[in-house]
Order: sequence, then C-alpha cells, then structure tokens
Amino acid sequence: MAKHALVGLTKNIVGTYGRFGKVRANAIAPGGVATNIQTTITAPDPLGMQALQATGEPPIGQPGQIANLALFLASDEASFINGDIVKADGVGRLTNCIKKDRLVITAGLFDAVNGLVG
Repeated sequence: MAKHALVGLTKNIVGTYGRFGKVRANAIAPGGVATNIQTTITAPDPLGMQALQATGEPPIGQPGQIANLALFLASDEASFINGDIVKADGVGRLTNCIKKDRLVITAGLFDAVNGLVG
C-alpha cells in the first residue's frame, strides 16, 4: 500500500467513524527495521549507496520495537491518540520552525513511546 493511501485511509476512518467514540485509527510509519529483506538485495542502487555514505547508516529498529508501539496505540493508555501517523525511525530528528515569534521544537516520538512501553 502506498504511504499516502495509508495516511488517507487512517484520516478517513477517523473522520467517518471517530465521532462515535468507538473507533480509533492510527498508523505507524517505521524507518528501517531488521528483517530478512536485506538478504534479497543483490544489486544496491549506486545513488542510494552514495547517500548512505554521505549521511551515515541510519539506526535499524527491531520488529519488537514496532510491535510495542502498535500495542501501545491499541491500548487504553493511548485512548486520546486518534488519526495520527506515528513516525518510528529511532532518529529523533528535531524540527525547528518559527510561528509568531515563538520557537516550536518537536522531537521524534518513537523514543518517548518506546521508553513508556519498552
């Protein structure tokens, strides 16, 4: 499924059924996860390899970390989270933006959630 289709489906479910209070829909956008897919790559794209060399190897998550996030989102503790796409890539990027003379800083959510459930 395309990423935008998953985002659209998540938002549509919440918009259609969320108002009844019985349905929650959230999606997980994982970064690299240790699976056996790496063994199937026999001819990596040279441009991709250049990008990896320039930026460094990103962190690789474990399947259990993504599963813990899914369990958290399905739990009662996450009952106030609805219609979100949760990034789980372990990078913890900081995004800075200026809005009406104030600095808004958002950090990677995965590390915070993983600390709660892991």
